[in-house]
Amino acid sequence: MANDTRKKSSAGLRKFLSFVIYFLLVALSFSACSSAVFTNTQSVKEAFTGYEYVSGLRNNVMEYARDVYMKNGISCENLEKIFEYSAVETISDVYIGTNISHRAGYSEEIYLTEIEKICSKLEDDIRSHLDEMKIKYDGKDVDKAIKVVNDYFVSEIKIPYIQYVKTVTNLGSVVSIVLTVLSAVFTVAVCAITFFVGRKRYRALRSVALGFMSAGLFDMLVSLMAFIIMQIKHVDVYPLYLQNTFHHFVNLCIGSVAVVGSMLLVISFVIITVVWRLKKKDK
Repeated sequence: MANDTRKKSSAGLRKFLSFVIYFLLVALSFSACSSAVFTNTQSVKEAFTGYEYVSGLRNNVMEYARDVYMKNGISCENLEKIFEYSAVETISDVYIGTNISHRAGYSEEIYLTEIEKICSKLEDDIRSHLDEMKIKYDGKDVDKAIKVVNDYFVSEIKIPYIQYVKTVTNLGSVVSIVLTVLSAVFTVAVCAITFFVGRKRYRALRSVALGFMSAGLFDMLVSLMAFIIMQIKHVDVYPLYLQNTFHHFVNLCIGSVAVVGSMLLVISFVIITVVWRLKKKDK
């Protein structure tokens, strides 16, 4: 009778500890993903200095400048050279470094100066074409056209709600690191406690495996649901290249959760294999 009561007590405790392990692993997986991707300044920087974003920004500003050229009957043949990819990439990098990464030596003046350098080349090109066509022009009109392009470039480089992104990355990175460490420590502690509950070690390990499997399945389910939602409903952000970058970053976050979920499932299968061998030996 006493043995039956002890077995029921041990089984109930193992179920409870298995649930605790599941809860801690879910917290650990999301905090780890947050630290590595969601609120990681390097991940944000790479998203907004990547080829897709920089090319989109470059093409958008270049198209605007092309409209200015065409309105004045000027050839657009040199625009590709003026708006060099490397120059636009530098501007984007400095902007993100100033507002998100807080890298030393980066400031608003630097990327504004880089934009002015491009617009200065634009001005020289316009004046050169007008001189070649022997068209009389007012220098103030040229200055006005260049200012319009410069202002448009400045407005395009600025990411909407950048201050909110800055706040989230600053606070989120600290919170996620603390939560990751705490979750990891408590997970190890609870797994160790579970291992010594009851006389049969394979039963204890089975409870641990169940916690890992449940957490892995939960992560996979969440990532799958998020992926489906992103396919059905798109967040409307203008311009298009910014929207694409945002969706790419969200998919990156979803993918990181799926990867962690897969890792938890693999670990659970490894533990289950050990449980099967221990149980076989016990018999």
